Amino acid sequence: MVSLRQALRNRGLEHTFAEQLEPGLRERFEAALATDWMPVNEVATLYATAAPLLHPERALPLRALGRELARTHLTGIYRVLMRLATVEMIVAQTARLWSTYNGKGTLRAVAAKGSAVRLTLSDYPEYPAAVRESLCGYIAGAVELTGATEVRVVQEGAPDGTWLFDVTWR
Repeated sequence: MVSLRQALRNRGLEHTFAEQLEPGLRERFEAALATDWMPVNEVATLYATAAPLLHPERALPLRALGRELARTHLTGIYRVLMRLATVEMIVAQTARLWSTYNGKGTLRAVAAKGSAVRLTLSDYPEYPAAVRESLCGYIAGAVELTGATEVRVVQEGAPDGTWLFDVTWR
């Protein structure tokens, strides 16, 4: 939440954003530290509120927000590692990274072929749409940081409640 708060502050949008939140959520967001955990439904509300403010010109502002957050998160202390990373290395770390930042669900790569991979998010059918959209952008942003171009992430749900993320790149 700290990086979202900083993005809003950098663009002078923190007050506009805060005015759109319920008072309790606003207080939790403003007090959040980098190590704090927030319920995913609150994160969904924060992202859905912030994305159109931060990226009003974009057709998919939640994806643009996800890309921005990936660049912020992965170019700080991880910038040296990202210079050496490949898409395959990023994908190989998905399960570990997912479980580090999420208390529910399992994200894994299930099929990789050339410049394409399918990620599945299982055991989390209620994962909010706003967060899934931002995750698409985050995945794309992370893959782009490896030097890949023309990154595309297509999201869909499977009948069993699994979320599918098909990622392609050049």
